[in-house]
Amino acid sequence: MRKFLSAFIIALLLAALSPAGAAHAFEAELRPAEVRQGDVFALTVTGTQEQPDAVFMGSWLIFAPCGQDCYIAFGAIGVDTGPGEYLLDIATDADRKRLRLNVKKVDFPVSNITLQPDKVTLNAKDEKRADNEAAMLRAIWAKPTERLWDGEFKIPIKGGFSTVFGVRRLMNGVKKSIHSGIDIRGSSGSPVQASNRGRVVVAADMFFGGLTVVLDHGQGLYTVYMHLSKFRAAVGDVVARGDVIAEVGSTGRSTGPHLHFTLKVGANSANPLSLLKIKL
Repeated sequence: MRKFLSAFIIALLLAALSPAGAAHAFEAELRPAEVRQGDVFALTVTGTQEQPDAVFMGSWLIFAPCGQDCYIAFGAIGVDTGPGEYLLDIATDADRKRLRLNVKKVDFPVSNITLQPDKVTLNAKDEKRADNEAAMLRAIWAKPTERLWDGEFKIPIKGGFSTVFGVRRLMNGVKKSIHSGIDIRGSSGSPVQASNRGRVVVAADMFFGGLTVVLDHGQGLYTVYMHLSKFRAAVGDVVARGDVIAEVGSTGRSTGPHLHFTLKVGANSANPLSLLKIKL
């Protein structure tokens, strides 16, 4: 009995002397660990029942459960973020870690587009409309919601890419914008599928995008579908991955039928193809 009590007391003393967070240490993984300018990354934290906090480049990441003692968040690298190594700090009450993310430089191409002058240099009425629409979208990006996405993201239509992400655009010979998504070739009327489960938060005719659908996937992830010819979903609808939400068109600032597909991670426009590559 005395031997048993002695062993029990020793065990208690060892537990008391152990580092407070040793039993609650978590594991953290970046996928991928090396990204390009404009890419998305996923941060997975496992081995903790407590939802972690994480800060990257001064912004808080938004976590959601991804299984037992598992949390996931997403971040994006701005197209103008310089190449190099960046730090990501993660913490719970019991433990903290610091990961390093390597950002590689991309030589984005330049494209010259010829449009009607009134689509490049806006009159006062059109400029006010475009500014109001941009403000409406910024308000949406600023309100992250609960996770709705389920599994991996998919391409919304099958077709070749006519314009890739990040292209520096010259419109009628004047630098006007950076291409914030990818343009996918498609014939007018072709079905456009939801890239993942989400809620329709915009289905409207917009100045630049024409008929436009925005899906909120939660956690600050949004996909945008522009230049549509017809809506097949309405604001408030919750759609599943692969559901038909619209049809390809050439409305708004467009030179022919195609789908402009954009990914937003919070306020950042990101290359949607980088998210499609992440196993979720």
